[in-house]
Amino acid sequence: MIHRATVERNTATTTDDYGHPVKPVWGAHLTISCRVYHDKKRLAIDGDKIATIQTPRIAFPLSVDVTKNDRVTAVKDRNGTTLWGDTYEINEVVRLVDHYEAELRAVE
Repeated sequence: MIHRATVERNTATTTDDYGHPVKPVWGAHLTISCRVYHDKKRLAIDGDKIATIQTPRIAFPLSVDVTKNDRVTAVKDRNGTTLWGDTYEINEVVRLVDHYEAELRAVE
């Protein structure tokens, strides 16, 4: 795995007066070795405008405690250079033969 990503987990465990979860409080959970890449390219055509849309994905080892309720920030290479500085939600964690893969969605 050629990248390092910081994984954050929601640390808020209480609910409001109506039983709904409170606003998430994100705290650093762990730093994992991973590989972040773009899986698919597709075209979005709207009239005269054409855009290429890429879906970022992350691959990480089976031994890592990461769920779809976590989020990824600060993806860096081995030298510490920031490659992706945005925050991403983890979507649909899938187990493959020797690792997990997940789709990332940018948090707005």
